Amino acid sequence: MVEEDPLTVKVDHLKDKPFNKDDDVIKATSFEVIETLRDVLKSSSLWRDHVQTYTQVYMRLKLTLELLKKEIEITKIQESIAKAIEEKISGEQRRFLLNEQLKAIKKELGVETDDKTALSGLYLKV
Repeated sequence: MVEEDPLTVKVDHLKDKPFNKDDDVIKATSFEVIETLRDVLKSSSLWRDHVQTYTQVYMRLKLTLELLKKEIEITKIQESIAKAIEEKISGEQRRFLLNEQLKAIKKELGVETDDKTALSGLYLKV
């Protein structure tokens, strides 16, 4: 359920860098962006099965905008999950590295020996 009106959009106009609206390159690029968005939407089964069935332009636009907003939310959630996993893995790797360094330091100081050296020492004592 959408809590706010999905058609409310904040628009920031380009003020710093003016451009020529009649420039052929800008027009072609704009059309290509629109075509690419259309292709992305067509790959969505929800858009294909539900939104595309509407013949009213307003309804298609409204539902398409809702779908795009949901896709943005999903992407944000995926990014946060990936970041959390990366942090956990980094923590595990750091802990492993520190443990290995601690073992090496103890071995150098003679405080702790590895299993092979300990077994050899026990064998020689017997």
